[in-house]
Amino acid sequence: MTMTFSKSADTPLTTDAGAAIEKIRIVFDWEEAKAKGFLKRTFDRGVDVDTFAVVYQGTDPIEAVRPERTIGVGGAIVHGGDVKRGAGEGVGENITFDFTQIREQDDDIAAIAVTAACKSGGFDRVEMATAMIFDVTGAGDGPGRKLGQVRVPIQGSHTGAVIGTLKKTSEGWAWRTSGKLGQGRTWQELRHLAVTELGRR
Repeated sequence: MTMTFSKSADTPLTTDAGAAIEKIRIVFDWEEAKAKGFLKRTFDRGVDVDTFAVVYQGTDPIEAVRPERTIGVGGAIVHGGDVKRGAGEGVGENITFDFTQIREQDDDIAAIAVTAACKSGGFDRVEMATAMIFDVTGAGDGPGRKLGQVRVPIQGSHTGAVIGTLKKTSEGWAWRTSGKLGQGRTWQELRHLAVTELGRR
């Protein structure tokens, strides 16, 4: 069953049987726009989009898992590493979340913001950007089961986006799509956008 991820409501991350999903992987897939003529020289300098998982206690960020720091919360969150150029082939940067370990490691963690920023270039030079969410419980290194996907807005001169937020609930974890856009090339510069989105939940 494919899930529909909404901006206006939380989507519980559960199996078809209603059990809480224990482990997910978010794959951020994007493709750089092709340019011709006088724009080609500028575009050839490339766009590099990085993804981040920022862990919050209330509205305070306590840890950011990112290409330069790939393991967080005692190994419960793992970033797959930097991908320099988008190919649009489902092989972009990925972040894995083991919710069972997060509960064991730190019960004060209330939410996680998943954000993306153009380390170079901007989203106006991206042809498409999608975050695909997979249930990888028990999948090992396998692809797991695709739960759904989120389209990331690419029109405009912004360099940063909040893809969505994960929030702990009494039943497990839930996802809410964001799409909040702004300027920022690091997770720190996107904190104000993420806090705004957490405040909506």
